[in-house]
Amino acid sequence: MTNQNEEGLATIKYLADQLGVNLNDERTAIATASESAKVRMYNGSLEAKLIPTSRGAVTIESPRSPGIYIELVDHTKDVLAPVGAIYQITTYMPSKNDSGIQLNGDIYSVYVGKEGLILSQEARIRAANLL
Repeated sequence: MTNQNEEGLATIKYLADQLGVNLNDERTAIATASESAKVRMYNGSLEAKLIPTSRGAVTIESPRSPGIYIELVDHTKDVLAPVGAIYQITTYMPSKNDSGIQLNGDIYSVYVGKEGLILSQEARIRAANLL
């Protein structure tokens, strides 16, 4: 282990101690720049996975149910994201190959902004057609 890694671990341990976080507790998840981290509810009903992407992402899954994928919006790359969007939430069905299958429900993806949920232009058209 390099000196820099030891210093980093010591910093994490110090912060955890100051915050009262038990790092041995499986309810605590820390993702690094290269490795994801998982945390599970005490009864196994939900599992969240922190994914180290350039934007930061989280998946939340429940056994035998659709999952959700939450990602920070990067307006320089997401040109179709509505103005004011901070997060994008997309639904999917978990699969064995770990990528998931995108769902095609009435509205399968929404954005979150400071004022609440925001629909993309495509989702607005789909919602209007439902009425």
